[in-house]
Amino acid sequence: MLLGIVSLLTSLVFGGFYFGVPAIVVGVLGIRQVAAGRARGRGRALAGVALGAMALLVSAVLVGGLFLFMNTPAGQCATAAGDNPQKVRQCVGVR
Repeated sequence: MLLGIVSLLTSLVFGGFYFGVPAIVVGVLGIRQVAAGRARGRGRALAGVALGAMALLVSAVLVGGLFLFMNTPAGQCATAAGDNPQKVRQCVGVR
């Protein structure tokens, strides 16, 4: 469950890919251990799987949105503007 929480918190900075997959794997292994009678905590294992999956989904949506933005004229202009904040604001229409 801890990996699931960390993955969800870091998904806003694309960390969901790095922590989401291990959260799902560890959660599934935990569910198997519970089913075999060697462990307890099925709810925590399920929570880890669910949080890891949500983190992957959030990260995928953010990465997809970034790629969509970069293929718009404003995104291409912002890329061409580089590190100049004034030019970037001009590209995206912020005053």
